Amino acid sequence: MANNDIGIKLFWQRTDPEIARAAVNALENNVGIPNDRITVTVKNGWITLECSVDWLYQKTLVESAIKKLRRVLGITDKMEVEPTVSPGFGTFSEQSSKKSAPYAKNW
Repeated sequence: MANNDIGIKLFWQRTDPEIARAAVNALENNVGIPNDRITVTVKNGWITLECSVDWLYQKTLVESAIKKLRRVLGITDKMEVEPTVSPGFGTFSEQSSKKSAPYAKNW
């Protein structure tokens, strides 16, 4: 007997390449998202996001952009927030304590 399986695409279904294109477009349309560092993978309607961003707000923007997509079954978040500190710059608390230290001695 021959295998007579017929694949039917329902009107509400999207293929993985269609979802991937929509995800990439959504990310590219937001200037606050570092598009060059994000990898989008789609398998069976499930999106996996992999990247390293400098700020938490960037991760939030990525999540928000992807959550708005229609007909996505789910999202796996493999994004990491890894702030970069330029040489010569410490944290805010280190800088503020250095500035206020001379004044504290005069009191």
